[in-house]
Amino acid sequence: MSIILALTLASAAVADTRWQNIAHTPGFPGWRTAIRDHVQRSARHRINHLCVVVGRDATPGGSATAYVYWPEQRRIELLSQANDPVLSQELFAQGPIYLDRDIIGEHGQTGLSPTSVTRAWVHQLVSRCRATGTRLTIVKKR
Repeated sequence: MSIILALTLASAAVADTRWQNIAHTPGFPGWRTAIRDHVQRSARHRINHLCVVVGRDATPGGSATAYVYWPEQRRIELLSQANDPVLSQELFAQGPIYLDRDIIGEHGQTGLSPTSVTRAWVHQLVSRCRATGTRLTIVKKR
């Protein structure tokens, strides 16, 4: 299942997602290093507060995606599962969800982006991240 399809399904059925802490989820080797390196390359702000939570489809054997809520950048980054530590550099292969352009009002509306999500989905993700996610503060090197 592609990430875009997973986002569409997540937007339609927020309750069908199981949320968990990335530290307790296999398939994301080197996630701290990948996030730190990504922030060093992409951050516009010196101090960056991030929260990472994994959403897993409620179906048996459902796929997992880690979501990195990054308020300073006004976006949610997507980390794909990689079972090989060598692939940890490829965790950010998918594009982000931009909170200023990719949020649609309600399910059924069309967005300008293939990663369009509903406000309810973003609210659920941020709430779950604050409750069970891993929080990181990364200072960008000058």
